[in-house]
Amino acid sequence: MHKYEIWYQPRMDDPIPMWGFETLEQALEQMSYVKQQNPKVHPYHYILDKENNEEIDYIKAELMQSHWQETIQ
Repeated sequence: MHKYEIWYQPRMDDPIPMWGFETLEQALEQMSYVKQQNPKVHPYHYILDKENNEEIDYIKAELMQSHWQETIQ
């Protein structure tokens, strides 16, 4: 079972799970890919932390990840 999932929210339908990931880093990489490939649909995707049943703010998570990488280097 995956810890994180990326969901897509269509305009008229219920949200649809698109991908599952074991780590937040993997989910963030996929969100970056979606943003690069199709910026118009990116805002309709979100990361769900299945363990806590919480939506993760993509921008905050991305900033935190880049900060952690800078700290490690």
